[in-house]
Amino acid sequence: MKCPILSAPTARTAFTEHFADIDCLEEECAWWMPELSLCAVNQFAHHVWLMEGSIAEIREKMPHVGQFTK
Repeated sequence: MKCPILSAPTARTAFTEHFADIDCLEEECAWWMPELSLCAVNQFAHHVWLMEGSIAEIREKMPHVGQFTK
């Protein structure tokens, strides 16, 4: 079965919107969103990846314990 859920590697170092190594079924797949011409699973993964980056930025900007106390 050609499915992005089963054929996509679980860990990636860099996220790309289009996975060249996945043989996507597109319109034949239940996860395909015809209105956006995107795979719902890949789109969800993209949003999670973006949120991870935002959370990392917030963590870096948070003050450390004792930073503003004397």
